[in-house]
Formats: sequence, C-alpha cells, structure tokens
Amino acid sequence: MTYDDFLQIFPEFSEFPKVRVEFYLSEADNQISENRFGKSTEFGKALFTAHYLASLDNGQRTGAGGEASKGNISNGAHGAVASKTVGSVSVSYDTASTSFVDAGYWNSTPYGKQFYDLLKRYRRMPFAVTGRASWP
Repeated sequence: MTYDDFLQIFPEFSEFPKVRVEFYLSEADNQISENRFGKSTEFGKALFTAHYLASLDNGQRTGAGGEASKGNISNGAHGAVASKTVGSVSVSYDTASTSFVDAGYWNSTPYGKQFYDLLKRYRRMPFAVTGRASWP
C-alpha cells in the first residue's frame, strides 16, 4: 500500500507528516501477512497504520494556543451515551458495548477495534513463545 492509497482511504491523516505515515505503512508490510489475511491484507495494513497513527499522535497537529487542528483524530471513548449532565457539561459512554474483551490496546481507537475484529475473523491469533531456548 502506498502513501497516496492510504490517504485515499483515510483522508483524515493528510495532516500527518508523510515520513510518519510511510513508517507505519512499512511496519504494516513487515507485520501483516498475506498468508493470514488473504484478500483482506491491504485492509488490514490500512487499519494497522491508522490505529498507530491515531493512538500515537503526539500533538504535532495542534495549532496555535493548543487547539486541535481541524480533522483531529479522536481516540477517546466511543459508544452509546450511558449518562449525561447539562450543567457544567458532562457525558459518559458505555464503552463496554463497543469494545472487545481481550483486545487491550487495540480498543483505544476505532481503527484498532476494526483491526482486532479482522484478526478475530481470520482466527489465527498472534501468539508468543516465552522462555529461553538452550542449545545442546
């Protein structure tokens, strides 16, 4: 997937530095296997990249006075409104209804949730081998 292809799919990332977007696209190439995702490989790479860009945005897109620039990527709570307050404005979200129990960090952005859902659909979840190998 190229930088231009990615921005066609997710134009909300057009304000990010090109080098940052290309870095995460390269990471997606390294970590997303066509053997695992088949025809959804490019979709997986796009979601992977979007998740990392949205979750690791360190404020470089903020304008003068600390205000977020237009097109800001929200990585806050998403879900049905569970309660609200009008005086002094308050709202809380039912995030449990839109989160995956075991997704952890992937729940932090809408892109990560979609990526995790894609992982679940392909049922070949990541695994880790722990311990120390010893050579004879």
